[in-house]
Amino acid sequence: MPIPDQIACTELGGKAEFSVFEPEDIDRFQPIDDVAVPAGDAYLITDVHQGAATVNVTPNKALPLL
Repeated sequence: MPIPDQIACTELGGKAEFSVFEPEDIDRFQPIDDVAVPAGDAYLITDVHQGAATVNVTPNKALPLL
């Protein structure tokens, strides 16, 4: 399923989510090899910190901060 279609399947507070990225921009994002994702059909992430230190920081510059 294309990523824009996956995003459309998510919701927050009963409202469907959306992306402001163009599909070709989304395609540039790739999984991080060092991140191990546990087996399972679904995941729930809680207590997510938005990371004020990485607002308006490019992904390559933000990655070392994570």
